[in-house]
Amino acid sequence: MITQIYKQYKQQGIAFRIYGKGAPLVLLHPSPNNSAMLHPLASALADSYTVICPDTPGYGLSDDMYLEQPSASDYVDRFNTLFDSLGLSKFAIYGTATGAQLGIRFSIEFPDKIEHLYLDNSAHFTEDERSKILKHYFPDLTPKEDGSHIKQIWEIASNLFNYFPWCFQSAEYALNLPPIPVEVINSVAIDFLIAGKDYDKAYRAAFMHEKVEYVQQLEVETTILRWQGSILKPYTDRLFDYQLPPNINQKVISAPQAQRFAEIKDYIQKTYSTTAQQLDTLTEHAVDIQEGILAISHDVEKPNLALDGAHLTDCWKKICMDTRTKDLSLEEKQDILIHVFKP
Repeated sequence: MITQIYKQYKQQGIAFRIYGKGAPLVLLHPSPNNSAMLHPLASALADSYTVICPDTPGYGLSDDMYLEQPSASDYVDRFNTLFDSLGLSKFAIYGTATGAQLGIRFSIEFPDKIEHLYLDNSAHFTEDERSKILKHYFPDLTPKEDGSHIKQIWEIASNLFNYFPWCFQSAEYALNLPPIPVEVINSVAIDFLIAGKDYDKAYRAAFMHEKVEYVQQLEVETTILRWQGSILKPYTDRLFDYQLPPNINQKVISAPQAQRFAEIKDYIQKTYSTTAQQLDTLTEHAVDIQEGILAISHDVEKPNLALDGAHLTDCWKKICMDTRTKDLSLEEKQDILIHVFKP
Protein backbone atom coordinates (compact mmCIF):
# COMPACT_ATOMS: atom_id res chain seq x y z
CA MET A 1 0.00 0.00 0.00
CA ILE A 2 1.39 3.40 -1.03
CA THR A 3 1.00 6.17 1.55
CA GLN A 4 0.25 9.58 0.04
CA ILE A 5 2.53 11.98 1.88
CA TYR A 6 1.15 15.16 0.33
CA LYS A 7 -2.20 16.89 -0.07
CA GLN A 8 -3.37 18.51 -3.25
CA TYR A 9 -5.10 21.88 -3.41
CA LYS A 10 -6.22 24.49 -5.92
CA GLN A 11 -6.45 28.22 -5.23
CA GLN A 12 -6.29 31.24 -7.50
CA GLY A 13 -6.54 28.83 -10.46
CA ILE A 14 -3.26 27.15 -9.50
CA ALA A 15 -3.06 23.52 -8.39
CA PHE A 16 -0.34 22.69 -5.88
CA ARG A 17 0.90 19.96 -3.57
CA ILE A 18 1.92 20.48 0.04
CA TYR A 19 4.33 18.19 1.88
CA GLY A 20 5.63 18.11 5.44
CA LYS A 21 5.84 20.94 7.95
CA GLY A 22 8.36 23.58 8.92
CA ALA A 23 9.79 26.63 7.18
CA PRO A 24 8.15 27.22 3.75
CA LEU A 25 10.06 26.07 0.68
CA VAL A 26 8.59 26.47 -2.82
CA LEU A 27 9.69 24.06 -5.59
CA LEU A 28 9.18 25.14 -9.23
CA HIS A 29 9.23 22.46 -11.94
CA PRO A 30 10.58 22.27 -15.53
CA SER A 31 8.50 22.39 -18.73
CA PRO A 32 6.44 20.66 -19.99
CA ASN A 33 6.26 18.71 -16.73
CA ASN A 34 4.21 19.49 -13.64
CA SER A 35 4.70 19.29 -9.88
CA ALA A 36 4.56 15.47 -9.93
CA MET A 37 8.10 15.51 -11.36
CA LEU A 38 9.39 17.05 -8.13
CA HIS A 39 7.79 14.41 -5.90
CA PRO A 40 11.09 12.61 -5.04
CA LEU A 41 12.82 15.83 -3.95
CA ALA A 42 9.73 17.18 -2.16
CA SER A 43 9.37 13.89 -0.28
CA ALA A 44 13.00 14.05 0.82
CA LEU A 45 12.62 17.64 2.07
CA ALA A 46 9.27 17.07 3.80
CA ASP A 47 10.84 16.11 7.14
CA SER A 48 12.38 19.59 7.46
CA TYR A 49 10.14 22.00 5.54
CA THR A 50 6.61 22.80 4.45
CA VAL A 51 7.22 22.08 0.77
CA ILE A 52 4.86 23.79 -1.68
CA CYS A 53 4.92 22.50 -5.27
CA PRO A 54 2.66 24.46 -7.65
CA ASP A 55 1.77 23.42 -11.18
CA THR A 56 2.87 26.29 -13.42
CA PRO A 57 -0.27 27.92 -14.96
CA GLY A 58 -1.28 25.91 -18.04
CA TYR A 59 0.52 22.76 -16.84
CA GLY A 60 -0.60 19.85 -14.69
CA LEU A 61 -3.96 20.76 -13.13
CA SER A 62 -3.47 24.56 -13.13
CA ASP A 63 -5.66 26.82 -15.26
CA ASP A 64 -4.19 28.27 -18.44
CA MET A 65 -2.86 31.83 -18.62
CA TYR A 66 -5.13 32.64 -21.60
CA LEU A 67 -2.39 34.84 -23.01
CA GLU A 68 -0.95 34.23 -26.47
CA GLN A 69 2.63 34.36 -25.21
CA PRO A 70 2.97 34.99 -21.48
CA SER A 71 6.27 36.29 -20.15
CA ALA A 72 8.15 35.15 -17.07
CA SER A 73 6.67 38.18 -15.29
CA ASP A 74 3.13 37.03 -16.15
CA TYR A 75 3.77 33.65 -14.51
CA VAL A 76 5.41 35.30 -11.49
CA ASP A 77 2.39 37.57 -10.97
CA ARG A 78 0.14 34.50 -10.82
CA PHE A 79 2.46 32.76 -8.36
CA ASN A 80 2.60 35.87 -6.19
CA THR A 81 -1.20 35.99 -6.00
CA LEU A 82 -1.23 32.36 -4.88
CA PHE A 83 1.52 32.85 -2.29
CA ASP A 84 -0.26 35.92 -0.89
CA SER A 85 -3.47 33.89 -0.58
CA LEU A 86 -1.52 31.31 1.44
CA GLY A 87 -0.12 34.01 3.72
CA LEU A 88 3.48 33.35 2.64
CA SER A 89 5.51 36.41 3.60
CA LYS A 90 9.04 34.97 3.59
CA PHE A 91 10.22 31.73 2.00
CA ALA A 92 12.88 30.02 -0.09
CA ILE A 93 12.54 28.92 -3.72
CA TYR A 94 14.14 25.97 -5.49
CA GLY A 95 13.62 26.07 -9.25
CA THR A 96 14.89 23.77 -11.98
CA ALA A 97 15.10 24.63 -15.72
CA THR A 98 11.91 26.65 -16.44
CA GLY A 99 11.37 26.73 -12.67
CA ALA A 100 14.83 28.26 -12.21
CA GLN A 101 13.99 31.11 -14.59
CA LEU A 102 10.67 31.75 -12.87
CA GLY A 103 12.51 31.69 -9.54
CA ILE A 104 14.96 34.30 -10.82
CA ARG A 105 12.17 36.53 -12.10
CA PHE A 106 10.19 36.18 -8.84
CA SER A 107 13.28 37.06 -6.79
CA ILE A 108 13.96 40.14 -8.94
CA GLU A 109 10.39 41.41 -8.65
CA PHE A 110 9.70 40.40 -5.02
CA PRO A 111 13.12 40.31 -3.30
CA ASP A 112 11.72 41.07 0.16
CA LYS A 113 9.87 37.73 0.14
CA ILE A 114 12.87 35.52 -0.61
CA GLU A 115 15.17 34.06 2.05
CA HIS A 116 17.22 31.98 -0.39
CA LEU A 117 17.01 31.10 -4.09
CA TYR A 118 18.34 27.73 -5.31
CA LEU A 119 18.87 27.47 -9.07
CA ASP A 120 19.13 24.03 -10.68
CA ASN A 121 19.61 23.52 -14.43
CA SER A 122 19.91 27.27 -14.94
CA ALA A 123 21.59 28.52 -18.11
CA HIS A 124 22.84 31.34 -20.27
CA PHE A 125 22.23 31.31 -24.04
CA THR A 126 23.54 33.73 -26.63
CA GLU A 127 21.02 35.66 -28.71
CA ASP A 128 21.96 33.60 -31.77
CA GLU A 129 21.43 30.32 -29.89
CA ARG A 130 18.14 31.53 -28.48
CA SER A 131 16.84 32.57 -31.89
CA LYS A 132 17.84 29.24 -33.40
CA ILE A 133 16.25 27.23 -30.57
CA LEU A 134 12.98 29.17 -30.62
CA LYS A 135 12.72 28.61 -34.37
CA HIS A 136 13.04 24.80 -34.25
CA TYR A 137 12.37 23.57 -30.71
CA PHE A 138 8.57 23.87 -30.54
CA PRO A 139 6.63 22.05 -33.28
CA ASP A 140 2.83 22.25 -33.34
CA LEU A 141 1.49 19.44 -31.14
CA THR A 142 -2.22 20.17 -31.54
CA PRO A 143 -4.11 16.82 -31.31
CA LYS A 144 -4.74 15.26 -34.72
CA GLU A 145 -7.13 12.45 -35.58
CA ASP A 146 -4.41 10.43 -37.34
CA GLY A 147 -2.20 10.47 -34.22
CA SER A 148 0.73 12.14 -35.98
CA HIS A 149 1.10 14.55 -33.06
CA ILE A 150 1.72 11.57 -30.75
CA LYS A 151 4.55 10.34 -32.99
CA GLN A 152 6.06 13.83 -32.80
CA ILE A 153 5.76 13.84 -29.02
CA TRP A 154 7.52 10.48 -28.76
CA GLU A 155 10.33 11.71 -31.01
CA ILE A 156 10.80 14.77 -28.82
CA ALA A 157 10.61 12.82 -25.55
CA SER A 158 13.20 10.32 -26.84
CA ASN A 159 15.58 12.89 -28.27
CA LEU A 160 15.52 15.08 -25.17
CA PHE A 161 17.91 12.47 -23.75
CA ASN A 162 19.97 12.15 -26.94
CA TYR A 163 20.65 15.76 -27.96
CA PHE A 164 20.50 19.25 -26.55
CA PRO A 165 18.73 21.02 -28.04
CA TRP A 166 16.73 17.92 -29.05
CA CYS A 167 15.89 19.40 -32.47
CA PHE A 168 19.55 19.55 -33.59
CA GLN A 169 20.32 15.89 -34.13
CA SER A 170 24.01 15.94 -35.00
CA ALA A 171 27.24 14.93 -33.27
CA GLU A 172 27.83 18.51 -32.15
CA TYR A 173 24.74 18.39 -29.93
CA ALA A 174 24.89 14.71 -28.86
CA LEU A 175 24.65 14.06 -25.11
CA ASN A 176 26.13 10.54 -25.22
CA LEU A 177 24.08 9.39 -22.23
CA PRO A 178 23.46 5.72 -21.35
CA PRO A 179 20.20 4.29 -22.76
CA ILE A 180 17.17 5.81 -21.02
CA PRO A 181 14.47 3.41 -19.74
CA VAL A 182 11.31 3.43 -21.84
CA GLU A 183 9.32 4.17 -18.66
CA VAL A 184 11.13 7.51 -18.32
CA ILE A 185 10.52 8.45 -21.97
CA ASN A 186 6.86 7.48 -21.62
CA SER A 187 6.49 9.65 -18.50
CA VAL A 188 7.87 12.67 -20.38
CA ALA A 189 5.57 11.96 -23.35
CA ILE A 190 2.54 11.85 -21.03
CA ASP A 191 3.56 15.21 -19.54
CA PHE A 192 3.59 16.66 -23.07
CA LEU A 193 0.09 15.27 -23.62
CA ILE A 194 -1.12 16.74 -20.31
CA ALA A 195 0.30 20.16 -21.21
CA GLY A 196 -1.52 19.96 -24.56
CA LYS A 197 -1.19 22.20 -27.58
CA ASP A 198 0.08 25.12 -25.47
CA TYR A 199 2.92 23.05 -23.99
CA ASP A 200 5.44 25.62 -25.25
CA LYS A 201 4.21 28.74 -23.43
CA ALA A 202 6.29 28.56 -20.23
CA TYR A 203 9.07 26.84 -22.18
CA ARG A 204 9.37 29.87 -24.48
CA ALA A 205 9.17 32.30 -21.59
CA ALA A 206 12.06 30.46 -19.93
CA PHE A 207 14.26 30.46 -23.05
CA MET A 208 13.64 34.20 -23.45
CA HIS A 209 14.76 34.69 -19.85
CA GLU A 210 17.91 32.54 -19.78
CA LYS A 211 20.37 35.42 -19.78
CA VAL A 212 23.20 36.05 -17.33
CA GLU A 213 22.07 39.67 -17.03
CA TYR A 214 19.04 38.55 -15.01
CA VAL A 215 21.22 36.53 -12.64
CA GLN A 216 23.41 39.61 -12.23
CA GLN A 217 20.31 41.58 -11.14
CA LEU A 218 19.63 39.27 -8.20
CA GLU A 219 20.00 40.87 -4.77
CA VAL A 220 18.78 37.90 -2.71
CA GLU A 221 20.97 35.13 -1.32
CA THR A 222 21.32 32.74 -4.27
CA THR A 223 22.99 29.40 -4.93
CA ILE A 224 23.54 28.05 -8.43
CA LEU A 225 23.61 24.26 -8.24
CA ARG A 226 26.16 22.89 -10.70
CA TRP A 227 24.77 19.39 -11.22
CA GLN A 228 27.42 17.40 -13.05
CA GLY A 229 24.80 15.20 -14.74
CA SER A 230 22.76 18.04 -16.21
CA ILE A 231 22.22 18.23 -19.97
CA LEU A 232 22.48 21.99 -19.45
CA LYS A 233 25.84 21.81 -17.67
CA PRO A 234 27.84 23.65 -20.40
CA TYR A 235 25.25 26.44 -20.38
CA THR A 236 25.21 26.60 -16.57
CA ASP A 237 29.01 26.76 -16.49
CA ARG A 238 28.87 29.79 -18.79
CA LEU A 239 27.26 31.85 -16.03
CA PHE A 240 30.59 31.82 -14.21
CA ASP A 241 32.38 33.34 -17.18
CA TYR A 242 30.75 36.61 -16.14
CA GLN A 243 31.10 38.84 -13.11
CA LEU A 244 28.43 37.81 -10.62
CA PRO A 245 27.46 39.74 -7.48
CA PRO A 246 28.78 38.50 -4.09
CA ASN A 247 25.36 37.16 -3.05
CA ILE A 248 25.60 34.49 -5.80
CA ASN A 249 27.14 31.25 -4.52
CA GLN A 250 27.70 27.90 -6.20
CA LYS A 251 27.45 24.28 -5.11
CA VAL A 252 28.68 21.32 -7.17
CA ILE A 253 26.20 18.41 -7.16
CA SER A 254 27.33 14.88 -8.09
CA ALA A 255 26.17 13.40 -11.38
CA PRO A 256 24.42 10.17 -10.21
CA GLN A 257 20.69 10.69 -9.68
CA ALA A 258 20.74 8.72 -6.41
CA GLN A 259 23.23 11.16 -4.86
CA ARG A 260 21.74 14.26 -6.41
CA PHE A 261 18.67 14.74 -4.23
CA ALA A 262 20.53 13.76 -1.05
CA GLU A 263 23.18 16.42 -1.74
CA ILE A 264 20.58 19.07 -2.60
CA LYS A 265 18.66 18.32 0.60
CA ASP A 266 21.84 18.45 2.70
CA TYR A 267 22.86 21.78 1.19
CA ILE A 268 19.43 23.37 1.63
CA GLN A 269 19.32 22.24 5.27
CA LYS A 270 22.71 23.86 5.86
CA THR A 271 21.80 27.17 4.22
CA TYR A 272 18.08 27.72 4.87
CA SER A 273 16.53 27.77 8.30
CA THR A 274 13.79 30.13 9.37
CA THR A 275 10.67 30.16 11.52
CA ALA A 276 7.93 27.75 10.54
CA GLN A 277 4.94 29.55 9.07
CA GLN A 278 1.30 28.54 9.32
CA LEU A 279 -0.38 28.62 5.92
CA ASP A 280 -3.73 30.36 5.67
CA THR A 281 -6.95 28.44 5.06
CA LEU A 282 -6.60 25.75 2.42
CA THR A 283 -9.36 24.14 0.41
CA GLU A 284 -8.52 20.59 -0.60
CA HIS A 285 -8.65 20.19 -4.35
CA ALA A 286 -11.04 17.80 -6.04
CA VAL A 287 -10.08 17.03 -9.64
CA ASP A 288 -12.93 17.82 -12.01
CA ILE A 289 -12.89 15.11 -14.66
CA GLN A 290 -15.85 14.06 -16.77
CA GLU A 291 -17.13 10.71 -15.57
CA GLY A 292 -17.49 9.52 -19.17
CA ILE A 293 -13.81 10.14 -19.88
CA LEU A 294 -12.77 8.20 -16.79
CA ALA A 295 -15.16 5.35 -17.59
CA ILE A 296 -13.79 4.93 -21.13
CA SER A 297 -10.17 5.15 -19.93
CA HIS A 298 -10.86 2.35 -17.43
CA ASP A 299 -12.16 0.16 -20.26
CA VAL A 300 -9.10 0.66 -22.49
CA GLU A 301 -6.52 -2.07 -21.97
CA LYS A 302 -3.17 -0.51 -21.11
CA PRO A 303 -0.63 -1.93 -23.59
CA ASN A 304 2.99 -2.76 -22.83
CA LEU A 305 5.41 0.09 -23.43
CA ALA A 306 7.20 0.00 -26.79
CA LEU A 307 10.57 1.62 -27.52
CA ASP A 308 9.15 3.33 -30.62
CA GLY A 309 6.09 4.70 -28.80
CA ALA A 310 3.69 2.46 -30.74
CA HIS A 311 1.77 1.77 -27.51
CA LEU A 312 0.57 5.38 -27.48
CA THR A 313 -0.41 5.58 -31.15
CA ASP A 314 -2.14 2.18 -31.05
CA CYS A 315 -4.07 3.19 -27.94
CA TRP A 316 -5.02 6.50 -29.59
CA LYS A 317 -6.45 4.65 -32.60
CA LYS A 318 -8.56 2.42 -30.33
CA ILE A 319 -9.90 5.45 -28.47
CA CYS A 320 -10.77 7.25 -31.71
CA MET A 321 -12.54 4.14 -33.06
CA ASP A 322 -14.60 3.63 -29.89
CA THR A 323 -18.22 4.51 -30.68
CA ARG A 324 -18.51 6.25 -27.30
CA THR A 325 -15.98 8.91 -28.36
CA LYS A 326 -17.51 9.91 -31.70
CA ASP A 327 -18.97 13.15 -30.28
CA LEU A 328 -15.91 14.03 -28.19
CA SER A 329 -13.35 16.64 -29.20
CA LEU A 330 -9.77 15.59 -29.94
CA GLU A 331 -8.73 17.23 -26.66
CA GLU A 332 -11.23 15.06 -24.76
CA LYS A 333 -9.97 11.95 -26.55
CA GLN A 334 -6.46 12.95 -25.53
CA ASP A 335 -7.65 13.20 -21.91
CA ILE A 336 -8.77 9.56 -22.18
CA LEU A 337 -5.34 8.56 -23.48
CA ILE A 338 -3.67 10.40 -20.61
CA HIS A 339 -5.81 8.63 -18.01
CA VAL A 340 -5.01 5.24 -19.50
CA PHE A 341 -1.31 5.79 -18.80
CA LYS A 342 -1.34 8.07 -15.75
CA PRO A 343 -0.22 6.31 -12.53
